Amino acid sequence: MNMSYCRFQNTATDFRDCLENLRSLEPEDRDHNTANERRARRELILDAATLMQELGVDDVFDTHALLRLVDALDQEPAEEFDD
Repeated sequence: MNMSYCRFQNTATDFRDCLENLRSLEPEDRDHNTANERRARRELILDAATLMQELGVDDVFDTHALLRLVDALDQEPAEEFDD
């Protein structure tokens, strides 16, 4: 648990680490994501979207559409074929 005097400092650092991972999610990274980690990633993204909405930065978002995008992170990328 974060101490109250450094809660946002620690969380900001961890959040940036999560962002970097999401931006560069490679297939080998997916192999290390447990079901609990995937569930936590999903919750983090939904919480971030909710926060942005509550702050007035974003309009109401479609939860189902957002979850489809999040779930797509765990899918194998489509193979490209040369014609």
